[in-house]
Order: sequence, then structure tokens, then C-alpha cells
Amino acid sequence: MRCVFSLLALSALLGSLASCATETAREVRARRLIHGEPSVARQVLALPYEVAALSGWPLETTLDWMEEVNLPARVDDVIVAPLRRPGEPEREP
Repeated sequence: MRCVFSLLALSALLGSLASCATETAREVRARRLIHGEPSVARQVLALPYEVAALSGWPLETTLDWMEEVNLPARVDDVIVAPLRRPGEPEREP
């Protein structure tokens, strides 16, 4: 009787090993992965990062341009200089 149980256990073990051997690595991985769309809450939480990533290049380009043309001095020349009194010294850049 004991021999029958061990023979059944051995055949079950070999059967499970044989079924695992037929699966490819891709099938095993696909079975382990959770397939599904992210929830709306996760998409909303990811939105600020995506907006910042998309707007980073124009912002960097604009800041580089402002530094290159010395924007505060240009604003001073166009807006503040005509309003300055005749004896008032100019602002240092």
C-alpha cells in the first residue's frame, strides 16, 4: 500500500514537471504579469510629472534666451528709461 502512494506521488511529480517543461519562458512571464490599465487616480497622479517633462525643453530654452539677451536690462531700456528723471543715475546691469 505504501508503495502505491509513493508511486502515485512520483507520477504526480513527474506529471507536473512535464507540464512545466512544455511552457516557454514567455508563457510563464505572461502568466505572472498583471495585465490591466492603470486606474484613473494613478493617471491623475502621473499627470504633473508628464506635464513637467513635456514643458521642460521650452522653459529651458526661454530661460537661456532671457539670460543671453539680458532681459532685465532690455526691460529697463524700454520701460523704465523713458520714465526716469533727467538727473537720476542709470541702474547697473
